[in-house]
Amino acid sequence: MEWYQGDWVTRMARLALPSIPNTSLLDHSLSHNYGDQIEVSHSHQLNQQPGAIRVLYYEQRAFMGRYQDALDQNSSSPDLTTIRKDGTKSWGYGLNIEQAINSDIGVFARWSQNPGKTETQTLDISRSLSGGVSIKGTSWSRPKDIVGVGYAINGISASQINYLKNGGMTAFIGDGSLNYKTEQIFETYYSGQIYKDLSLTLDYQRIANPAYNSARGPIHIFSLRAHIEM
Repeated sequence: MEWYQGDWVTRMARLALPSIPNTSLLDHSLSHNYGDQIEVSHSHQLNQQPGAIRVLYYEQRAFMGRYQDALDQNSSSPDLTTIRKDGTKSWGYGLNIEQAINSDIGVFARWSQNPGKTETQTLDISRSLSGGVSIKGTSWSRPKDIVGVGYAINGISASQINYLKNGGMTAFIGDGSLNYKTEQIFETYYSGQIYKDLSLTLDYQRIANPAYNSARGPIHIFSLRAHIEM
């Protein structure tokens, strides 16, 4: 459901979640494994330049395990899959700010957090801070080109850190040990118009401490994307 009132927009949804975490087996009943979400956004003008602020809150109840419950098993290798319970609750929130500085430069910043006490339905992130800037190529006579730079720092909760240090595994990470450090991601890209409606984007990412382990990485990722409009 969406509600529009002037510069304000409110969106609410109930979403189906997997009956088993991180699988495609969705519970379509929307009454057993589900997530509730609300987002409020406001569009504004700052120095005659457009911007927006968005705040999101969610709760989910599903068949999930809690990291501390797995640790309380006192086994040599804690296992989330053995202590999952129906109706396990999780929640979180996010804040997003976007602002144009002028007709060619825009910036953004994002913050999100959740308690991180339960396994996730998506990615292993309990808190995340990111920001970036994009610049059109007007100043170098390429007005349809865009260059962008972004940076993100991700972290996980103390209970998940202890779970992983004791040999636990999640759907995405876990190798029997953990030298914990925040995951730090730098990304930059250049999108250039090649011919009329054809553009190519070259992207580079550097990920330090991937999966929150200082023993790994850094990882360097290069990608090339083509976009054409017919």
